[in-house]
Amino acid sequence: MLLDDGLGIPEMLIPWDAHASFCATVKRIVRVETEAEVNIQRAQKQFVSHFDLSLQKLLLGTFTRLASAHTIQRKTDVGDPYLISAFDIWLRGVDLALTTFAKRPDVIGFKSVVCYRTGLSVSLYEDRENMLQKFHELWTNYCRDPSKKIRLQHKSLNDHLVRMTLALCETHKKPLQFHCGMGDRDITLTTASPKHLQPLIEAYPESDIILLHSSYPYTQEAGYLTAMYSNVFMDFGEVRHLCLLNALFSCLTTHRYSHTFRERVRRRYFDKSLNSVPQTK
Repeated sequence: MLLDDGLGIPEMLIPWDAHASFCATVKRIVRVETEAEVNIQRAQKQFVSHFDLSLQKLLLGTFTRLASAHTIQRKTDVGDPYLISAFDIWLRGVDLALTTFAKRPDVIGFKSVVCYRTGLSVSLYEDRENMLQKFHELWTNYCRDPSKKIRLQHKSLNDHLVRMTLALCETHKKPLQFHCGMGDRDITLTTASPKHLQPLIEAYPESDIILLHSSYPYTQEAGYLTAMYSNVFMDFGEVRHLCLLNALFSCLTTHRYSHTFRERVRRRYFDKSLNSVPQTK
């Protein structure tokens, strides 16, 4: 059993390792955006610890708010040493957390939901100035209201996180899953096609990339990438009958209309198609 437990609602989830009592093998899939968001909280605590510890002990609550609020009162200055320090602490924390997960045998791989956040058109280049500006927004929003849910949705930061993860996947031989195609209403469908990942796929040829949910309705693009690149794999989870009917009948098929076909017909065609695929790349 492979479990993604990064839905961001820990109180509603059974711990992933608790499932070991139900099956022989349980492995965790680490959602990278969730880990990056959690590390904002950790970075804030480390940021404060850089100041005089005696004063921190004396006025912990007030001083913590004042130290964290420093960047709130200032304009977005990418040369601000306080902002740079907070940013570097956060980035190092994320890198350390993901590296630790990559080394763990009970972690089978990673997953990115950048498709939901800023789209699959992930840049290959780092723009540190823009990253600092976007981090300033993320950091100050958290410092204003630490109880508010953190959501990493800043393109330069999300793109950097994906590149960082792919580099780790290459080193530690762990795959990275990408949510592609259909999802909730907060997905921008025009940037949800796996075709946007092609430059990234070519830039990281030693990193295994898995396209989830067959990238429906962009199944043909996913199939092409899977056929052309040895490091790309396609998952059939959730939407196998939709993808199959789309390919077989060359029409746009929705979940509602797909049920007009008998289940045994869908299964027969799916099994026949799947059996024709080579078991290895």
